[in-house]
Amino acid sequence: MISRCPILEYFLLNYSFGFRCVRISSRSLINICIGASRLGNEPHLREFIIVDAPCLERLFFLQQHMTVNVSVIAAPKLETLGCLCDESDPFRLVFGTTIIKGLHVVSLKTVVHNVKILAVKSWHTNLDMVIDLMKCFPCLEKLYIKLYISGGTNPWRRKYSQFIQCFDIHLKTIVLQHYRGTKAQVNFASFFLLNARKLELMTLGIERRTNNEAFFAEQYQVLQMDKRASRKARLHFTTDICPDVKINHVRDLASTNPFEYRF
Repeated sequence: MISRCPILEYFLLNYSFGFRCVRISSRSLINICIGASRLGNEPHLREFIIVDAPCLERLFFLQQHMTVNVSVIAAPKLETLGCLCDESDPFRLVFGTTIIKGLHVVSLKTVVHNVKILAVKSWHTNLDMVIDLMKCFPCLEKLYIKLYISGGTNPWRRKYSQFIQCFDIHLKTIVLQHYRGTKAQVNFASFFLLNARKLELMTLGIERRTNNEAFFAEQYQVLQMDKRASRKARLHFTTDICPDVKINHVRDLASTNPFEYRF
């Protein structure tokens, strides 16, 4: 079907069953969105392979609990990727010899330079996980993170001193949802504020009860905004971030960045 549609640009595969593998070769596809489905004992999607997609720019995943293995063999223009979720242990994403399972980089033998926008969902504010993903996608410019609970502390000053010296952080935009100002979140956010020299905007999604000047002033202090690595960096608090990205129709894929203030 795809091979007979030479001008097809958007492809949404959701609520599907009866087959186990899809192989994509298309010179026109710009956006692909994959959802996982099953019906009783019917065969369901296990493998999704992008063999050759020279124009593909965006690749999205709908469900948190996906059991599909996605392989990207050739997609040189792929810039936007999400949402990756640490709940999706059976889900595996492969770029050449680089393997990501859930949010864990299992094998990092080649890096993916073309991905610049990444959205992830994590139970914890996990700096180690994000740094591993940054190593995999070293040219990231926009990072969107949705949290469910906050735990740990995320110490980084000694642990990542060598990483800071050797790695050039390209991030310009960071959106952190469900920010409450816990120690783990403060350490996480301050890592980027103090080390990302190209950062322009950090947006923190907060609850309405903390939407006040006293909380803002406290966070400016604990996040050490006066010591930020980028003098252009701004801190923005908002209660307007929508709870999730909704893609119900193929026309919803026309947005160049569906994570902007919807994630």
